[in-house]
Amino acid sequence: IEASNLKKVSCDKGNLSYVDHNSSQHLFQFLEFNCYGKSTTGNNIITPFVLGFEEFFSQVFYLGPNRINPQHFYHWKGTHPKKIEFSGFGAIDAVLSGGIRKLKSSNAKDATLIEDRISEWLQKMKLVHSFRVIPTKLLDDQNYEVRIRKSPNSAEVTLTDMGYGLADVLPMLIYCYYVEEGSTLILEQPGVHLHPMVQSELADFFIEVVNERNLQILVESHSEHLLTRLQRRIAEEKISSDQTALYFCENKNGSSELIPLDLDEFGNIKNWPKNFFGNEMGDLFAMTKAQSERRKRMEAE
Repeated sequence: IEASNLKKVSCDKGNLSYVDHNSSQHLFQFLEFNCYGKSTTGNNIITPFVLGFEEFFSQVFYLGPNRINPQHFYHWKGTHPKKIEFSGFGAIDAVLSGGIRKLKSSNAKDATLIEDRISEWLQKMKLVHSFRVIPTKLLDDQNYEVRIRKSPNSAEVTLTDMGYGLADVLPMLIYCYYVEEGSTLILEQPGVHLHPMVQSELADFFIEVVNERNLQILVESHSEHLLTRLQRRIAEEKISSDQTALYFCENKNGSSELIPLDLDEFGNIKNWPKNFFGNEMGDLFAMTKAQSERRKRMEAE
């Protein structure tokens, strides 16, 4: 909330309200304890503002580029995880708890298991033929393993027997179904270990969860394939340019500057950063020239 937009701010018995220049009144109600368990009672006028920020950022989630290595076994105590760590730790717990608490979306026709959604998208990305999380029946009844079948006729193996790309993308898919509707996700380098086709499919996945679950997703990526698929879907009206914002981070004189890219309704970018994806046309021209000169030398021999 920018102070310049406010006409009146008031706080009464833990309820913070303000009126903007459009004469619209907004009311926030706060709990008696903040996220640190500290009492909010008292006459501190700043407390409701602090709690307001805490409430807002409680719906912001971050997944870093360095994901936890796949495990042979996952220990689950039967409870829903409070959060998934930035390394992806706790993602399998979220899948298991989804078997008890079905994923419910206001735009989905039916309540769906998180595991079913993950399996569906892994198949679309052609990463697996089947995906399931089952009890190991070893040591105790709280140990589970992820079982993967790469193709219809291949043997079923554990997640540790698959390539790192699958273990890398799995927490990201789970995260997008684990968080509450309307949440904000920050995903750093989501396709760094994935081949080009899967990077393209990631764009379709993001579009689906944004439209279906009303998520806001901030992606830091250098993937040309992800960006090109996003541009295509804008042209196909699967998502609008108004729902999409692109920024290029440029280093100028030792400081970084975010430059908005001008994306139109047809998916075109009008102010491409110079040589961002390399000089593709220059490389093709140089390759053609080298091929021609090489053929001439071979014919002359």
